[in-house]
Amino acid sequence: MPTKKIVLSNDATLLTILNNSFFQREGFGMVLVRDGQTGFQAVEAEAPTLAVFDLGQMGEQALECCRANKNDLLLAATPVLLILPEKVVEGLVDLCWGVGCDAVVHRPLVA
Repeated sequence: MPTKKIVLSNDATLLTILNNSFFQREGFGMVLVRDGQTGFQAVEAEAPTLAVFDLGQMGEQALECCRANKNDLLLAATPVLLILPEKVVEGLVDLCWGVGCDAVVHRPLVA
């Protein structure tokens, strides 16, 4: 069982990219989540190296999950990367930074 883990939205493109990357070669395990609640629970239970949440899939729940993680003293150090949907609504990037994310990635993602 891998000791290095990434918690991420259950997104086929994202999973393919990560599985064919440095992370897979370095033995990272992927923990897939379907919504904000399971995202928060996975970060809490797995103590991952990184959490990646897709706003296109999880919507506002991704923002709330990020905020909850960053407001928790034990989880706040976990880096959170938020992936924007292809059509970004005005102000969404500012919302991402406002909830405390560590990075924002724009779509499209390329495998």
